[in-house]
Amino acid sequence: MPFEGGSTFRYSDQWNTSKITINTAHDYYPSLYNGTIAWHASVGGDEEIFYWNGSATTQITNNADDDRFPSLYNGKIAWSSYDGEDWEIFYWNGSTTTQITNNRSEERRVGKECRSRWS
Repeated sequence: MPFEGGSTFRYSDQWNTSKITINTAHDYYPSLYNGTIAWHASVGGDEEIFYWNGSATTQITNNADDDRFPSLYNGKIAWSSYDGEDWEIFYWNGSTTTQITNNRSEERRVGKECRSRWS
């Protein structure tokens, strides 16, 4: 298994093992793509999205909303965010975050089937 739960994620390829997270936060739901990882973590009382590009970790979200269940594909991430009323879908293209949905439906998780539509 390439990951350990709790407060530490480890990534292992055929030759090396790297500690991705070492913190007091709980890290959840890793999404892997081609040696990169996205996940959500409990930070400051809510959930935020993080991305490891193979060498460095970037915090993608930093807000009061719960951001969860990332889906990673080719350096792009989609996730669900609870805005206090319902769950909405957000998308990060590597530099900019865009809100994809804004409705009363519950978009709790981004499905893997949408990856083929990402450009």
